[in-house]
Amino acid sequence: MLQTPLHSLYIHGGVKLIEASGYSLPNFFSSSDKEYIGAHTQAVITDRSYLGRIVLNGPDALDLLNRLSTNQLDYLPPGTGATTAITTNKGRLIDWVTVLQSENNVIVLTSAGRSKLVTDWIDKYTIVEEITTLNLTDSTAMIGVVGPMATDVLLSIFGSTVQLDRYGSTEVTWRDQPVVILRTDPFGLPNYDVIVDASHAEILWAQLLDANIENPAIPMGAATSEILRVEAGVPLWGRELTESRNPLEAGLAGSISWTKGCYIGQEVVARLKTYDKVQRYLVGFSMDSDLTIEHATSLILNGTKVGFVTSTCQSPSSRKTIGIAYIQPSLAQEGVSVFIELNSGEMAKATIQWTSESSGYVGVTSEP
Repeated sequence: MLQTPLHSLYIHGGVKLIEASGYSLPNFFSSSDKEYIGAHTQAVITDRSYLGRIVLNGPDALDLLNRLSTNQLDYLPPGTGATTAITTNKGRLIDWVTVLQSENNVIVLTSAGRSKLVTDWIDKYTIVEEITTLNLTDSTAMIGVVGPMATDVLLSIFGSTVQLDRYGSTEVTWRDQPVVILRTDPFGLPNYDVIVDASHAEILWAQLLDANIENPAIPMGAATSEILRVEAGVPLWGRELTESRNPLEAGLAGSISWTKGCYIGQEVVARLKTYDKVQRYLVGFSMDSDLTIEHATSLILNGTKVGFVTSTCQSPSSRKTIGIAYIQPSLAQEGVSVFIELNSGEMAKATIQWTSESSGYVGVTSEP
């Protein structure tokens, strides 16, 4: 497993580590209930260094990204951004990324383990454009500050310049070091990310936890972050998103512009929509139980497999198992009931709560 710049802090702190997105990350710092409540009522600090961080410099950066991905990006003014899918010429996913136009450059956040591939893809299609790419994933850390009091935490450390709208970004100086602050709100909660040189990650982590606010922030582990993701229906690379998926079946329609010019894979994606050829959709489901459901478990209806589970967790708010699954289009409707085939051979009832086709994801938007 890979390690983030905060790994030694976890080892010395005796925190239990788990594999998450290919990295060794804390499971919990306290408990899922405490961390979950903290994210919804105050602020939590979490290690998001597993996400890729690429900086593009040069006047042609946005234009090239616009031609390489599904969303309209070339209009983005400084301080705004959008999500977009980078696809192959067959319309398959390379990655689903967040693009932020800052005052000085373009920042691209990638899925875990995808930054090199995305960097190489951009470089491959940089021919006459004035662009330089810099992959900062290994040389920096990214610390998330999540929750309704997240702004207060950052104001205490960095000052008023961090009052950002969603997809906003700014650069500040901290301890004589340049620090980039972003806001993306992927889970429907205020979510800032602070990008700092790896050598200063532990000091910044400690300062964020010690911020001078009425209700101090608490640390949040990967397990609680996963709960927030599943509740919000945000797709994850390696689960909902893979190289065999296309953006429409993965529920990324909100990251697609249907009026912009050509991009790699556009014809395939357009045909899927025009001729209604999408073979499966992502849905969210819940169960009247707290059963543990394994990844790739089948969804069954009338004795026939109609889909499969991609992610599950136990929701601290409902005390029920909730999850995300792929299902055939005819059943991708809220209120539809299917059955999940357990290892014991028994069937457990699951009810669809949302569909990517009807409601989309909290974390997906086509506008900055």
